[in-house]
Amino acid sequence: MKVFYMSRKLETGDGLCPDENKYLSRVDPFIRALERSEDCFYSMILQGKYLYSVFRHSGLNEEEADYAKWAAEAVFEYVRRREFPNSVSRLGCNVYYDAPEDARQIFRSLGEGSEKAVQMYLYEVELDEKRPTYYDRSIFRMAYEILGENQDLNKAIQTARRYFAGKRTSTPLLELLSEKQAIILTEAEELHQES
Repeated sequence: MKVFYMSRKLETGDGLCPDENKYLSRVDPFIRALERSEDCFYSMILQGKYLYSVFRHSGLNEEEADYAKWAAEAVFEYVRRREFPNSVSRLGCNVYYDAPEDARQIFRSLGEGSEKAVQMYLYEVELDEKRPTYYDRSIFRMAYEILGENQDLNKAIQTARRYFAGKRTSTPLLELLSEKQAIILTEAEELHQES
């Protein structure tokens, strides 16, 4: 099936393997903390907030230290492993979109609140997926905001349950999660924005 994939610079003909962005290594410490206790998880969030502040004020790539993103991914993986084990892991897959506009909407939200320019590329890919699984990215964004603003773990867990149960918001941004191989067919366009 032909779908769209957003990433840093890749080449036509390149193959995409699951977890192309290698998120698991950044999320795993948060998962381990959550498995240990809520207090340990909150401690990781505080450490993440500190690291994020250091990165931001030092002019380093603050995306790498975005504690709310990695904490949200950890909560989602924690819930998926325990309650939705047959669902595709966000950490062991790549995220695709049916239409370029869906990817553009997600892209526009990536730069919100950032002082740095965001630059990505949108690719048309051939995905070997017979049974695509779609989720509402807006629900993930809610968990990200919950953890970033007030670190409410229980609300984030409830939000992850809604996501994996296939619930949708009134204005869903659908993403297709797949662990299957994909081949880049064409570079559809360069995406860039100044925040």
